[in-house]
Order: sequence, then structure tokens, then C-alpha cells
Amino acid sequence: MRSVDTWSMRTLTAAVAAALVLVPAALAADPGSALTADIQKLQNDRAAMHASVMADIQKLMSDAKSGSTDKASLKATIQADTQKLKSDLQSGQQTMQAGRQQLLTDLQAAKAAGVKLGDLRSQLEQLRQLGQQDQAAIQQDLQAAKQALQALKQSFHK
Repeated sequence: MRSVDTWSMRTLTAAVAAALVLVPAALAADPGSALTADIQKLQNDRAAMHASVMADIQKLMSDAKSGSTDKASLKATIQADTQKLKSDLQSGQQTMQAGRQQLLTDLQAAKAAGVKLGDLRSQLEQLRQLGQQDQAAIQQDLQAAKQALQALKQSFHK
């Protein structure tokens, strides 16, 4: 029985190793596919960053408007919320920058290979517009969070 398990594990390991070698090679062979994969990854990364940052902002606003009278506890909570927001923003920006760099590298390779970029242009434009919309929404919610924090600060000075 053990030899069957060992054989199965070796077969599975070989299949995974082959996939790890062949998939990147296939993408490299077709620069258009690599660009499509880069765009999809950027869209997913953008959506994940947006969701994470918006959740952090909402939590910060919720805590700021909680009505708590324990100043020390509220301060610690707000500081933790702010730190998480900053961390998620930085992480998301780094991920997006790496994705944009990979897209640029693959775009240069596709141009060198003579790939027509007609369909990809609309996908890139859509990605750019979504990024701008996300940035505007984040900025708007950050402004609302700042106002909520300012109101909280003023409520403790009364």
C-alpha cells in the first residue's frame, strides 16, 4: 500500500512541477495572454485593496462616532484603526505598483513581438477608470473620517 502512496505522491509532485514550468512558458510564448493575465491580476488587486481600505475607513468612522466617553480606550482604538488603515494602504499600493511594473514589462515584450493591442486598450482604459473611481471614493471617505475624528476631538474639549 505504501508503494502506491509513494507512487501517487511522486506522480502528483511531477505534475505540479511540470505545471509550474509549462504555465509561465506558455504565457511567455503568448505575450497577449500574459497581458490579459496582468490586467486581470491588477483588477483583482485593485478590488481587494479597495475593499480592505474602505472597510478600514468605515471601522475608523464607526469607532469615532461610537459615543464612547472613555477617552483613553477610544484613543487606543482610533490609533489601532489608523495604523491598520495606513498599513493596508501601503500594502495595497506596493502590490499595485508591482502589478503595474509587471504589466509594463509584459507590454514592452508584447510590442516587441508585434502583438496588436486593440482589445487590450479598452481593458487598460477600463482598469484606469476604475482606479480613478476607487481613488476618488477613498479620498471622499477619508475626508469624512477626518471630519468625524475632528468632531470627536471637539466633543472631548467641551
